Amino acid sequence: MCGILAVYSPAADIQSVHIDKALAELNHRGPDFRNRYISPDRKVALGHTLLAIADAPENSQQPIEFEHLRMTYNGEIYNVAHVRQALRSKGATLTTTSDSEALIKAAYYFGLEYLSNITGCYAFVIHDSKLNKVFFGRDPYGEKQLVWTTTPAGLLAISSESKALKHIPGVALNTNTTRIWQDFIFGFYSPRSETYFDNVHNAEPGTIYAVDHNGNVREHLKIKSTSAVCYTDENLHMALANAVKSQIPDRFSPAAILSGGLDSSIITTLLDKSSSSLQAFTAYYQGTESEDFSSAKKLTSILKHTTLQPICVSSDDGNHLFSKVTHSLEEPLLDQVYISQYLLYKAVSEKGLRVALNGQGADEFWCGYNQHYDFPMQSEAIQKHRWHDFYFKKAIESGLGLLLTESEIKTLIEEHLPDTSGKEPLEVLTQFSIENHLRAMLCHEDRLSMASSVEVRLPFLDRHVISLALSLAAKDKIVDGVEKMPLRRAFTNELPREIAQRRKLAFPDAPEKNYTHILTSHSNQERFNGFFSQADFKKFQSQGKNLWMLFGVNAFHNSFSH
Repeated sequence: MCGILAVYSPAADIQSVHIDKALAELNHRGPDFRNRYISPDRKVALGHTLLAIADAPENSQQPIEFEHLRMTYNGEIYNVAHVRQALRSKGATLTTTSDSEALIKAAYYFGLEYLSNITGCYAFVIHDSKLNKVFFGRDPYGEKQLVWTTTPAGLLAISSESKALKHIPGVALNTNTTRIWQDFIFGFYSPRSETYFDNVHNAEPGTIYAVDHNGNVREHLKIKSTSAVCYTDENLHMALANAVKSQIPDRFSPAAILSGGLDSSIITTLLDKSSSSLQAFTAYYQGTESEDFSSAKKLTSILKHTTLQPICVSSDDGNHLFSKVTHSLEEPLLDQVYISQYLLYKAVSEKGLRVALNGQGADEFWCGYNQHYDFPMQSEAIQKHRWHDFYFKKAIESGLGLLLTESEIKTLIEEHLPDTSGKEPLEVLTQFSIENHLRAMLCHEDRLSMASSVEVRLPFLDRHVISLALSLAAKDKIVDGVEKMPLRRAFTNELPREIAQRRKLAFPDAPEKNYTHILTSHSNQERFNGFFSQADFKKFQSQGKNLWMLFGVNAFHNSFSH
């Protein structure tokens, strides 16, 4: 996986020094090679940092040019053999095994509509010198991150991460206040169209944008992500097994991120069948042993080719890494689990591995959050037309009522919740999860893995697996209150009984000493001032509200305010 950067300036004033500084911010995403192109008229700049996976670095250098197209790209095409075959049928010549060559030539020969035929994940920017336009976009569910912004002078800047944009003249990374308030209400279900920075937007998943010669951005086309299929448990097993197999890199051994839950256990089991030697990484808190960790040990003890790599998370880790993880994530740390995730991918990198597979994406499509996020209670609220009340109560419980008026809170809720008229509540909640929670989780996986130059791959987001998931009604995924029943049935003969039947659990909270150490550490006292004042902290404390959110927001705000 890689880092990409693009700038379009109608004023023709792009300077190489700014592009170079921005690219340096993305070096962790691609330490193998760094390059940029600036057009002779200084209107267009494309930059790239390379993490070579599919081909050797010398065969994967970008930006890449073919005819009148020039592209910077981050992603993996898992059906690349099919794409190459289609290109050869058009008379195209392919000289490397890199995805980037296949993608730019597919865009040339077939147009960007061809992306609907691609199985994979991607983010890209293409400059078409013949049309004098720039096109950019990302995959259907947002696995690969892409943000963009415009300046008052009409300049457009696009990047894999917001932190690179601060080096572009006219761009400032100011805290997006609305995003902060939304998190108090919705948490991981907050809207994801905007980043935590004012006027820095997330590119919508599955959307390709066109930029005209004046720098105006508009939607160009939508990518089709699924097809009509016939659901059976056997088809699900086959699709997921094929997805895992297609995502195993040719040049590197994969790692498995194993939580011990159903989804990651399925992925690890399938990987074990296709690997002669697999390392599975599991995090646990120092001095504790959770049900997750016990399940991970149980699973790896019966697999033939898998070795468990336990990663211990101590209270010192949390304090030491809090600022670093905040900066990597470009978001406030809503949960201490981010630190554990960061350490998992760091351990993968330290073992010399570049690709990790995990079970992210299963919960949103297979109703895994039925109990975890109170879906039965939310369903009842939707039926009674009181869904807004459900989230208003959450906002007050979080302490937002100490900061905003009731009217302001209700407006934020009204702006985000979709119309539920005539819709089955569980279907509403499933779609709400896909459009919000999933996008949040994918952003976190991308940022925290790439911080250690590791590419994360997600078989549950394979287009064939998703097509099967969406062919079933949400109610058919929950049986007698038990979530993800199709997955349990499809893999019941390959997993230990206790794993196949165990309920969805969140990653366990850190021991109290882990986060109280972060809050009380002398080195973190400055974070009690920033976006929130000491008076805000005292107000929350006097009302018995959790201080973690305030602390996390201040750490984020202070990290990017200089």
